[in-house]
Amino acid sequence: MNYPPAISALFAAGVYSVPSEFKDIGQLLEQGGIALESIQAVIWSHSHFDHIGDMSRFPNTTALVIGPGTNRELYPQFPDGVLQTSDFAGHDVRKLSFELTFRGLKAIDYFGDGSLYLLDTPGHLPGHLSALARVTPSSFVLLGGDAFHHPGQLRPRPHLQRHFPCPAHLLETSRSAISTDYFWSWGSEPRVFDVPSRAEPLLALADVPGSVYADPVAAKVSLEKVATFDADPDFLVVIAHDQTLVSSLPYFPASLNDWKARDLKEEVMWRFVDENSPAFVFSPV
Repeated sequence: MNYPPAISALFAAGVYSVPSEFKDIGQLLEQGGIALESIQAVIWSHSHFDHIGDMSRFPNTTALVIGPGTNRELYPQFPDGVLQTSDFAGHDVRKLSFELTFRGLKAIDYFGDGSLYLLDTPGHLPGHLSALARVTPSSFVLLGGDAFHHPGQLRPRPHLQRHFPCPAHLLETSRSAISTDYFWSWGSEPRVFDVPSRAEPLLALADVPGSVYADPVAAKVSLEKVATFDADPDFLVVIAHDQTLVSSLPYFPASLNDWKARDLKEEVMWRFVDENSPAFVFSPV
């Protein structure tokens, strides 16, 4: 893997690890029959190492699209830089200038035909982008990157529950699984949690110094706007670190275009309150 020393040191120290079956985005594209020479542009959601791939594998004809304010401190000019010269060398680097507003978010119609919008969702890092892809004439997938990190930061919300009520079996199991020592709603009782009466997400965005949100206030604003998509039956919100999605999303080159016909949103929406889910973090332990 092509990492600068600051990131390589974290792997060497065991802070991060790489699964034995790991393949980077370039390998996955080629495995799916897509030649890297055919890629016109790579769009970074933000500049963290787990979201940028290895730009040195792409030819110079591939442009790099970044959001305004994206970190450009490169190793070796900056010894602690998390990016390096090879991430940019030879590529046309295009910094976005937003022209539209889409549900309160600054946006750009990337291809000019309504098929892909790039959305300004800062907070995790300056310049953080989300992508809104139209997959049928009336349905979309919102790729949220690291705008937030857990579905419990987004859900539940009253408007969401009107469209997507929590399934009965999860309502029942969550009553005892979710600790009322730490989570509450007006319909709850000691040791009996009530999901339907919870009027705000179970988890808050961290706002302490050194958290994963460089600007917690901006992150909260971005999250509230993304929540309007989440409550809409025509939008599927996908974030990078959502463990509830892993077992349900198809892998490239399979398509996600039929997510609505498959009822995929209903399948995964409330999985985060399932005590058997890897995303479940609401027990008293």
